[in-house]
Amino acid sequence: MGHCPGADRGAVQRSGHASAGDGRHPPGGRPVGGLIVAPRPSELLRAAGARSVSFVVPAYDEADNIDRMIELTAAVGESLGDDWQIVVVDDASTDDTARRVRAHARDEPRIVLHRNERNLGCHPSELVGFSIASGDAIFFMPADLQIRPEAVIQCLPALAGADLVCTRRARRADGVHRRWISGCYNALVRRALGVSIRDVDSSILVRRTVVERILPEIDAKSAFVSAEIVARTLAHGYRVAEADIDHYPRVGGRAKGINLHDLVHVPLDLLRSWRHLRGIRSGVSGG
Repeated sequence: MGHCPGADRGAVQRSGHASAGDGRHPPGGRPVGGLIVAPRPSELLRAAGARSVSFVVPAYDEADNIDRMIELTAAVGESLGDDWQIVVVDDASTDDTARRVRAHARDEPRIVLHRNERNLGCHPSELVGFSIASGDAIFFMPADLQIRPEAVIQCLPALAGADLVCTRRARRADGVHRRWISGCYNALVRRALGVSIRDVDSSILVRRTVVERILPEIDAKSAFVSAEIVARTLAHGYRVAEADIDHYPRVGGRAKGINLHDLVHVPLDLLRSWRHLRGIRSGVSGG
């Protein structure tokens, strides 16, 4: 909580599609010599009904990681095709983050920098990035590279049968205290909202049509944004799936952790959403 880390229009569980990790052939697989060859990332994107992808990356004091993040993300974007975009939302950083992004953007128009006038937090900055993103599919990820951009490829098979894919950080590379806080928060969200998501504040892959529908309705101004995205997506009858992704230790910079603003406002946002959205009961695919 509070930090960055993913037919019938009802629940995917009722739609019967092949979810990520269920052992079926991935969409777009090619038979070669009697074997099914894994599809190219660009084929997975098309199989999911998307032609373009935007990466939304909030960043606060990530000068140590931002260059490598942009280079890795651009490489993944190229593997998906020509129509990709990186939207970096600089959350009023006090270091060199914005200048470094601006240098990349001068040479590559598909890299976009937005600077918040004041520090909003990771997940509220995610919403800012969503409002700028132009891709058919939008992948939210942190700038610290604990979740790598190639995780979007792990999510694409699930997006073929869903509108929002929530990621689950397999073998989470965080300390015991951070994992415990996250586990308690996720359990509280599941119980309060009746949403069966296991890792609600991790990365997501979402269709832009969903973002355009729910963005004006989101009221949270804290890390609870991520939970409200899931709740409102389900409330509109969209399909939600889960996919496992890899998780890595932070290699540069300093972990931001939970801030005072989120300690105060997450419970308030949760209470408000519980009052409005407590009737949601929906299955989620992917395990």
